[in-house]
Amino acid sequence: LTRDLFIRHLMYLLPSLATLAGLALVPLLIQWRQLAGLARRHDAPSLPATVLPTARLGGALAAALLAALALPWTYANVVLGLESETATARLADFIALVTPPDALVFGDFSELNFYARRPTSYEGASMSAGAAASGQLAWSVVSPRFAERRPALLVNLSAARHDVGHLQYMPDYADYLAWIDQHYVKLGSFERDWQSYLLYEPKDAPLPRLARYADGPSLLAARPDRAEARAGEAVEVLTAWQNGAPEEPLTEYAATLRLVDPIGRQWAQQDSSLFAYPDRKSPRWAADELTSQRLGLTLPPDLPPGAYRLEVGLYRRNGADVPQLDPGGQPVYVRALAGTIQVLAGQARDIPDPAPDVVRAERSIGALTLLGHGQLPTDPVYAGDTLPLDLWWRLDGEPVDPPVRLWVGLEGERASPSETGVATRGGLEQDLGVALAALPRGVVYHQRAYAAVPIDQPAGAAELQVDLLDAAGRAGSEAPVVLGTITVAAAPEADRAATDVGPDSSSASLFRAGDLAAVTGVQTAVGEPGAAAAFGGRIRLDPGDPVAVSLRWRALRRTEGPWSFSLQLLDASGLPVAQVDGPAGGWERPSTAWRAGERIEQQLTLALPPSLAAGSYPLILALYNPATGYRAPLQGQGTDGDHVVLSTVDVARP
Repeated sequence: LTRDLFIRHLMYLLPSLATLAGLALVPLLIQWRQLAGLARRHDAPSLPATVLPTARLGGALAAALLAALALPWTYANVVLGLESETATARLADFIALVTPPDALVFGDFSELNFYARRPTSYEGASMSAGAAASGQLAWSVVSPRFAERRPALLVNLSAARHDVGHLQYMPDYADYLAWIDQHYVKLGSFERDWQSYLLYEPKDAPLPRLARYADGPSLLAARPDRAEARAGEAVEVLTAWQNGAPEEPLTEYAATLRLVDPIGRQWAQQDSSLFAYPDRKSPRWAADELTSQRLGLTLPPDLPPGAYRLEVGLYRRNGADVPQLDPGGQPVYVRALAGTIQVLAGQARDIPDPAPDVVRAERSIGALTLLGHGQLPTDPVYAGDTLPLDLWWRLDGEPVDPPVRLWVGLEGERASPSETGVATRGGLEQDLGVALAALPRGVVYHQRAYAAVPIDQPAGAAELQVDLLDAAGRAGSEAPVVLGTITVAAAPEADRAATDVGPDSSSASLFRAGDLAAVTGVQTAVGEPGAAAAFGGRIRLDPGDPVAVSLRWRALRRTEGPWSFSLQLLDASGLPVAQVDGPAGGWERPSTAWRAGERIEQQLTLALPPSLAAGSYPLILALYNPATGYRAPLQGQGTDGDHVVLSTVDVARP
């Protein structure tokens, strides 16, 4: 329907008017037919020869005149009707992202509440320019609804454009502006077609900011459009941005969306320039301008089922990453967590094409069929290195119970599993990621495994093998599947000299961070000589005393990316009251330089605040990826999800 006011109202009467017009034309149509019939029967001797042509010409002129009168508004509405309007959806996405589902939102157009699915007041839902101008709806009528519960967001039309909206027609509009000035602060502006909106956030409850960047736009909020999806489907992440720079940015920024598994491996990526309506890239954004954008990502059709993280980062058009700012204002190169998504098994029945680097093979291992694997290296592999390996599986037989685990390693390594169930001498044991009974028959999924070459592996040719282990770590088949032969070269002398290849200490491994590293022993000592507490024990300290922690790491394989530790003393609410972070292994020996089987000693000192209140505080250790801020899930003694409790510190004032 047209948006022209009186014509829009006339549309409601159009069926009745058309009926009346049709009835009025009936006599004229009868007379016209009589005249035309008379002309045919009698050759119109009594009528002038110009009657019928003149009548036809008059009808044509009348039709042309009617078309000329209707053309201006008809053409404008036809052109408008052919356009694709996206700004309303963008603004609705923004409102839904930055406000909780039950938060009140008040503004000029209540249809925005409808699209964003956010409640407003009774009067706000029926606000119109006519009701406001007539005095039926004034701020004195609306405001009592907000006396005890103020809106989390105000969406007001800016007076800078020709469309003044509805609220400005209220007779006491000045009182509304004074109320805004008392309780709200301007968040920014949002462009919607020919309209410009000013958004306000409460002074006492500002909207959250998901990621503050050193320069360029800031990410206010983000979330996926669904909680679960099937492998092969397309998902979208809704994002809300603000150009926080005081001036227009001088460079173009792009967002990157990554799909990451629980141990930090990336499975999919999609990048896109940032756009504000209508398709304006970031160099053309106004200061404090707000916008929203949906970032799309297609899940690989052979993606293993399970939970995945969706992470959003920002970089300049030249490829340089834009760091976030931590609470202290220091730059950190991390990606913001947009949310998690549960991936269900897809429909792939074979290795998806194109797959030029896949070695195809139909080999059965228990209930699984190994369809193919990635190319093995042709160059020599140093002892202590780790081979990333892509494997494609399909469940063709009856699943076994209990669930099996995958083993990838060199010949001779699977013969005698250790007491902890890990194959000896660096062979890798890795969960399949999902219970076999939960997989549909005939569906293919992709797995990324790692084969660690032990630091003391003899030089020469060695077979790379794949096998399944039961829950106790025993081989599940008589003979493993041989993927191929690799050439092992002796580790460089400098690496061997820096590596302790002796036996583990008597203490068992405390925890494992996936297959990245393990802590084999922890001692926590206080400032005075000789005072120490074993792992899990209690320490008595005074405020201001230092806590010395000795960590012994063991590399299960060579890691793909850097890992950092966080040593924290937590209060009763779980917040850190003292903390020290740094690279695992220290700046001299970061985890990216560790070799399979290497053991690294690291000494840490945590100073207690002098003003620390008396009480008991757990001392915890966590591992996280500094590129994403994501904490690695830990398994083993003393672990609690994403951290391990080293000991309890009892603080008492002297």
